[in-house]
Amino acid sequence: DLILLDIRLPDMDGFEVCKRLRSHRRTQFIPIIFLTEKRERGDRLSGLELGAVDYITKPFDVQDLRLRVRNILRRSKYQTLVHPVTGLPNQDLVDERLNVLLNQHNWALLTIQADGLDGFADQYGFVARDDALRALALLMNNSVNEDQADPDSSFVGQLSDNSFIIIVEAGRA
Repeated sequence: DLILLDIRLPDMDGFEVCKRLRSHRRTQFIPIIFLTEKRERGDRLSGLELGAVDYITKPFDVQDLRLRVRNILRRSKYQTLVHPVTGLPNQDLVDERLNVLLNQHNWALLTIQADGLDGFADQYGFVARDDALRALALLMNNSVNEDQADPDSSFVGQLSDNSFIIIVEAGRA
């Protein structure tokens, strides 16, 4: 859920550990707090630039650390409910919405598959792919919510990196 990481380690420094964690898909979004005696501004900036969510120097106040950890865990729990690139609701929120709609009538479900994203990323890079995903999410949200009196009558979610779901009133499908 969270990694507390020192910079001074026996075999490799914490900066390198952080780089490696950020480079693996399974660990790239785990919040990292540097907890270290290194107080220099350059070290702090390096840690934050690598993606650490906080940088705490020793000696530290235990209550302060506990509250920071609690707040980060709360934020990371929310972030797992939305896709990290698009900010669209992920599977848990999609399932929640579908369960609500099971007892209602007059709605339609559309799925959209964005094929070719891996090839696009190979050609133009992952940053460009993420920009394209964000643009697609924005287009879907704007289209679905355009001229919508009740924003709760429509929903855009993300089932996987390239699969989306749209729920609208049946007449708007």
